[in-house]
Amino acid sequence: MRTTKAEAFTIDLPAGARIEHGTGGDDPLLTARWSEAVVRVIAHREIGVMTVRDYGVDMMSVVHASEPHVRIDHVEYGTLAGIDCAVARGTADAFAVVAMCAALGVNRVVVLGSVPIGDDHLADQVDVVLGSLRMV
Repeated sequence: MRTTKAEAFTIDLPAGARIEHGTGGDDPLLTARWSEAVVRVIAHREIGVMTVRDYGVDMMSVVHASEPHVRIDHVEYGTLAGIDCAVARGTADAFAVVAMCAALGVNRVVVLGSVPIGDDHLADQVDVVLGSLRMV
């Protein structure tokens, strides 16, 4: 479990993943790397409670603040690894990028994953990791 002053969450990572802890704000709360995959957990505060559809739109600004070179191709309102959520998919250079909002509430937490374009096995692993994030 990872806990900060305002956010506590669990996330399942592959064995051997390298973990970097951050402070939040402009710095991701957690960055995990394995093979050529990268997953970042980003906290972005806002006032009030938003709907899933609101999160999908606002999530793009959170992703661009963390990864300005990402081009979001589309946002889906569906499921990722069995979780109902807004999911953004796009590209950044030679990488496929996926992002999802982990929870509704006062603190918005976005989890962002990237893998080399065309690596479907690694992309599936990242989807499972993103879907494993739970707020506690």
